[in-house]
Amino acid sequence: MRFKLPSLFRRKKLPEALTSTEERKIMHLSDTPDNIYPFILNLIEKTRPDYIVHTGDLADNFKIERRPELKDKYAASVEILLRILENSKSEVYIVPGNEDDVEILRKLVKRAHITAPGNII
Repeated sequence: MRFKLPSLFRRKKLPEALTSTEERKIMHLSDTPDNIYPFILNLIEKTRPDYIVHTGDLADNFKIERRPELKDKYAASVEILLRILENSKSEVYIVPGNEDDVEILRKLVKRAHITAPGNII
């Protein structure tokens, strides 16, 4: 199934307010299927957020809560997303969702902060 991407992702140019300001920026991500990882990388490169907060379901197309046999595919996709996030100059926070495996995240995270739901960042 192909997802329809929001018009922001289809634009060749982002709004100037996102790319030219020197103000601190926070990027919030959630429920990210692996087919949008290239768009996330592009958005990070163009907007240079100071903080990235991902509030769960890092590889949302793998529903491992219901299909635990997909954990290997989930782990491979999450590793790609974590490299994108952690190779940015942003401070990265991950709040695992119901479709995330915290053990896998702990093994793969290099510099992001994993925090429990309900914690204040």
